[in-house]
Amino acid sequence: MWSPQTIQQAVRLAVEIPSHRRAADAFNELTGVGISKSSLQRLCGEAGKLLVAKQAAEARAMVEVPKHDEGVSRAVVAPDSEVMSVSSDGVMVRLQDRRPTAHETGWYALESQWRSSHACPSLCSVQS
Repeated sequence: MWSPQTIQQAVRLAVEIPSHRRAADAFNELTGVGISKSSLQRLCGEAGKLLVAKQAAEARAMVEVPKHDEGVSRAVVAPDSEVMSVSSDGVMVRLQDRRPTAHETGWYALESQWRSSHACPSLCSVQS
């Protein structure tokens, strides 16, 4: 009745719109292809079952121990670009001051705005 691409687009729209009735109406208006609320609801349920089965198979494959004569082969994921970076707006740091009068031992949030020298002078130069 509908092509696989039509079903995929209708289900995608239904995922974005929280009402099958509104999603069906929007799909009909956008594409001129008629689909009822109940058909869209059924297609979403079928797509959901397929997705759950696929994810379960992937999860089993990730933890399954290979047989003795079976090699392990996993596809290498290509990076999005040659240069990538990681950023953080803060970390938790455990400060331990061994001086007898120390009262600032413990976990502290070290954020990019943190510039105080009272807790640990060696961390004052840390900048993001």
